[in-house]
Amino acid sequence: MTLQDETKRGTLPFPAAEDREVIRYSRVVVLYQLLLAAAFATLLVLTIVMDKNILAALLLLPLGDWAARLFWKATTREPALVIDAAGVRLPQVSERLVPWSDIHEIRKIRHRSLLISFEVDDPEPYAPPATTLRGKWLRLISHLGYPLISFWPHELQGRTSGILATIERYRAQASEASSSGR
Repeated sequence: MTLQDETKRGTLPFPAAEDREVIRYSRVVVLYQLLLAAAFATLLVLTIVMDKNILAALLLLPLGDWAARLFWKATTREPALVIDAAGVRLPQVSERLVPWSDIHEIRKIRHRSLLISFEVDDPEPYAPPATTLRGKWLRLISHLGYPLISFWPHELQGRTSGILATIERYRAQASEASSSGR
Protein backbone atom coordinates (compact mmCIF):
# COMPACT_ATOMS: atom_id res chain seq x y z
CA MET A 1 0.00 0.00 0.00
CA THR A 2 1.43 3.38 -0.94
CA LEU A 3 1.47 6.52 1.12
CA GLN A 4 -1.22 8.03 -1.12
CA ASP A 5 -3.43 4.97 -0.59
CA GLU A 6 -3.05 5.41 3.17
CA THR A 7 -3.91 9.11 2.80
CA LYS A 8 -7.02 8.34 0.70
CA ARG A 9 -8.20 5.91 3.37
CA GLY A 10 -7.78 8.67 5.96
CA THR A 11 -5.09 6.90 7.99
CA LEU A 12 -2.59 9.74 7.57
CA PRO A 13 -3.15 13.18 9.09
CA PHE A 14 -1.75 15.19 6.17
CA PRO A 15 -3.14 15.72 2.68
CA ALA A 16 -1.46 14.18 -0.34
CA ALA A 17 -0.70 16.68 -3.04
CA GLU A 18 -0.19 15.62 -6.62
CA ASP A 19 3.04 17.55 -6.89
CA ARG A 20 4.62 16.62 -3.53
CA GLU A 21 4.31 14.60 -0.36
CA VAL A 22 4.72 16.31 3.00
CA ILE A 23 5.39 13.95 5.88
CA ARG A 24 5.40 15.14 9.49
CA TYR A 25 6.76 13.68 12.71
CA SER A 26 4.64 11.24 14.68
CA ARG A 27 4.01 13.09 17.92
CA VAL A 28 3.26 9.88 19.82
CA VAL A 29 6.65 8.36 18.96
CA VAL A 30 8.54 11.58 19.63
CA LEU A 31 6.80 12.17 22.98
CA TYR A 32 7.63 8.59 24.00
CA GLN A 33 11.30 9.27 23.15
CA LEU A 34 11.13 12.53 25.10
CA LEU A 35 9.86 10.64 28.17
CA LEU A 36 12.78 8.23 27.83
CA ALA A 37 15.21 11.15 27.59
CA ALA A 38 13.70 12.70 30.74
CA ALA A 39 14.02 9.42 32.63
CA PHE A 40 17.62 9.02 31.50
CA ALA A 41 18.41 12.63 32.47
CA THR A 42 16.94 12.03 35.92
CA LEU A 43 19.16 8.97 36.39
CA LEU A 44 22.22 10.93 35.25
CA VAL A 45 21.48 13.79 37.64
CA LEU A 46 21.03 11.34 40.51
CA THR A 47 24.33 9.68 39.58
CA ILE A 48 26.08 13.05 39.53
CA VAL A 49 24.63 14.10 42.90
CA MET A 50 25.17 10.75 44.64
CA ASP A 51 28.51 9.64 43.19
CA LYS A 52 30.05 12.94 41.99
CA ASN A 53 30.55 11.17 38.66
CA ILE A 54 32.13 13.52 36.10
CA LEU A 55 31.43 11.14 33.19
CA ALA A 56 27.71 11.32 33.94
CA ALA A 57 27.97 15.12 33.87
CA LEU A 58 29.56 14.97 30.41
CA LEU A 59 26.76 12.72 29.18
CA LEU A 60 24.23 15.43 29.99
CA LEU A 61 25.48 17.54 27.04
CA PRO A 62 24.48 15.17 24.21
CA LEU A 63 21.38 14.17 26.17
CA GLY A 64 20.36 17.82 26.38
CA ASP A 65 20.86 18.23 22.64
CA TRP A 66 18.81 15.09 21.96
CA ALA A 67 16.03 16.25 24.30
CA ALA A 68 15.96 19.70 22.69
CA ARG A 69 15.64 18.16 19.22
CA LEU A 70 12.89 15.83 20.43
CA PHE A 71 11.01 18.75 21.97
CA TRP A 72 11.32 20.63 18.66
CA LYS A 73 10.06 17.57 16.73
CA ALA A 74 7.09 17.19 19.10
CA THR A 75 6.02 20.83 18.84
CA THR A 76 6.91 21.85 15.29
CA ARG A 77 4.56 22.10 12.35
CA GLU A 78 7.54 21.89 10.02
CA PRO A 79 7.54 18.81 7.80
CA ALA A 80 10.00 16.06 8.58
CA LEU A 81 10.33 15.04 4.94
CA VAL A 82 9.21 16.63 1.69
CA ILE A 83 9.30 14.52 -1.48
CA ASP A 84 8.61 15.90 -4.94
CA ALA A 85 9.63 15.60 -8.58
CA ALA A 86 12.75 17.74 -7.99
CA GLY A 87 14.11 15.73 -5.04
CA VAL A 88 13.84 15.40 -1.27
CA ARG A 89 14.18 17.86 1.58
CA LEU A 90 14.94 16.90 5.17
CA PRO A 91 14.55 20.12 7.20
CA GLN A 92 16.18 18.59 10.31
CA VAL A 93 19.35 18.13 8.24
CA SER A 94 19.23 21.06 5.84
CA GLU A 95 16.85 23.48 4.18
CA ARG A 96 18.43 22.64 0.82
CA LEU A 97 16.65 20.32 -1.56
CA VAL A 98 18.66 17.22 -2.48
CA PRO A 99 17.94 16.76 -6.20
CA TRP A 100 17.23 13.28 -7.55
CA SER A 101 20.13 13.72 -9.99
CA ASP A 102 22.57 13.88 -7.02
CA ILE A 103 21.13 10.82 -5.22
CA HIS A 104 22.80 7.70 -6.56
CA GLU A 105 21.41 5.27 -3.97
CA ILE A 106 18.75 5.05 -1.30
CA ARG A 107 19.96 2.72 1.42
CA LYS A 108 18.16 1.01 4.26
CA ILE A 109 20.60 0.72 7.17
CA ARG A 110 19.95 -1.19 10.38
CA HIS A 111 21.51 0.36 13.46
CA ARG A 112 19.16 -0.06 16.41
CA SER A 113 16.25 0.48 14.09
CA LEU A 114 15.86 1.20 10.41
CA LEU A 115 17.62 4.29 9.03
CA ILE A 116 16.97 5.53 5.49
CA SER A 117 19.95 7.20 3.83
CA PHE A 118 20.23 9.21 0.62
CA GLU A 119 23.69 8.50 -0.76
CA VAL A 120 25.24 11.39 -2.69
CA ASP A 121 28.80 11.90 -3.92
CA ASP A 122 29.33 15.02 -1.80
CA PRO A 123 26.96 15.41 1.19
CA GLU A 124 28.61 18.60 2.47
CA PRO A 125 26.46 21.06 0.46
CA TYR A 126 23.34 19.52 2.03
CA ALA A 127 24.65 19.34 5.61
CA PRO A 128 24.18 22.09 8.19
CA PRO A 129 27.18 24.42 8.52
CA ALA A 130 30.07 22.86 10.45
CA THR A 131 30.11 25.89 12.75
CA THR A 132 26.67 25.09 14.21
CA LEU A 133 26.08 22.63 17.04
CA ARG A 134 23.83 20.55 14.76
CA GLY A 135 26.51 20.52 12.04
CA LYS A 136 29.23 19.44 14.49
CA TRP A 137 27.00 16.72 15.92
CA LEU A 138 26.06 15.30 12.50
CA ARG A 139 29.71 15.23 11.41
CA LEU A 140 30.71 13.52 14.66
CA ILE A 141 28.12 10.75 14.32
CA SER A 142 28.89 10.37 10.60
CA HIS A 143 32.24 8.95 11.75
CA LEU A 144 30.25 6.29 13.61
CA GLY A 145 28.52 5.16 10.42
CA TYR A 146 25.45 7.40 10.40
CA PRO A 147 25.12 9.09 6.99
CA LEU A 148 24.68 12.88 6.92
CA ILE A 149 21.55 12.80 4.75
CA SER A 150 19.30 10.31 6.51
CA PHE A 151 16.19 9.92 8.66
CA TRP A 152 14.57 7.45 11.03
CA PRO A 153 11.25 6.45 9.41
CA HIS A 154 9.77 5.21 12.71
CA GLU A 155 9.64 8.87 13.85
CA LEU A 156 7.40 9.83 10.92
CA GLN A 157 3.68 9.57 10.31
CA GLY A 158 2.73 6.71 8.02
CA ARG A 159 4.17 3.29 7.42
CA THR A 160 7.82 2.87 6.45
CA SER A 161 6.85 0.80 3.42
CA GLY A 162 4.53 3.55 2.21
CA ILE A 163 7.17 6.24 2.70
CA LEU A 164 9.75 4.16 0.79
CA ALA A 165 7.27 3.46 -2.00
CA THR A 166 6.56 7.17 -2.33
CA ILE A 167 10.27 7.99 -2.46
CA GLU A 168 10.84 5.37 -5.14
CA ARG A 169 7.81 6.53 -7.14
CA TYR A 170 8.99 10.15 -7.26
CA ARG A 171 12.54 9.03 -8.01
CA ALA A 172 11.30 6.87 -10.92
CA GLN A 173 9.21 9.76 -12.25
CA ALA A 174 12.24 12.06 -12.15
CA SER A 175 14.34 9.42 -13.89
CA GLU A 176 11.72 8.98 -16.63
CA ALA A 177 11.43 12.75 -17.08
CA SER A 178 15.19 13.20 -17.38
CA SER A 179 15.58 10.30 -19.83
CA SER A 180 12.67 11.49 -22.01
CA GLY A 181 14.09 15.01 -21.98
CA ARG A 182 17.38 13.90 -23.52
